[in-house]
Amino acid sequence: MKKILLLSTILVFIFNSFALAEKEKNVSGTLLINVKAWKEYNMHDLYRPPIKGARILIIDSLGKIVGNVLTDNEGKAVSNFSVPRDPRFPNKDLGVVTVIAIADGYNEFINFNVVLNEHGTEFENSVNIFLRGIVWGRRNEPQYIHASFHRHTVFPMLDYYAKKAGLVRQDIPLKYQSLEIAPWSPQLK
Repeated sequence: MKKILLLSTILVFIFNSFALAEKEKNVSGTLLINVKAWKEYNMHDLYRPPIKGARILIIDSLGKIVGNVLTDNEGKAVSNFSVPRDPRFPNKDLGVVTVIAIADGYNEFINFNVVLNEHGTEFENSVNIFLRGIVWGRRNEPQYIHASFHRHTVFPMLDYYAKKAGLVRQDIPLKYQSLEIAPWSPQLK
């Protein structure tokens, strides 16, 4: 009986040690995402209308979707999640994610390397995303920042996560079928 009790105590200690070590490898936080329309031809007008119903996918550094939310009437979305701690910054308790924004009538947008908890928990983590509207008869492609990838590397990655999240392509009217592939929609299958 004493051996079983001793063995149980040792196993609990080992399990708790692994759980603590795993917890130290992760960073938890809240990310505020602001999605607005990009105005290409009027740079003097600083007003950018918010986009309601944009789908936000948040991908951690291991390729896992850790957030999947829609923006509200003000173009804002909030997501709480836990991600692996970034070992490149040993003196900071921060993580890095990729944020994908998808809205009907707009081209997709990908922001690589969005930092979570760079300044500690007293500062709010936020990211601003500006979506470009679809322009019929023109090449419409997803926009992306903070990455040196070739577009033919990024686009299949976007397709992978959109399919994984269960999204569908935007419904393009027949008169605008000049688009090779319609952009993704925030709507689920």
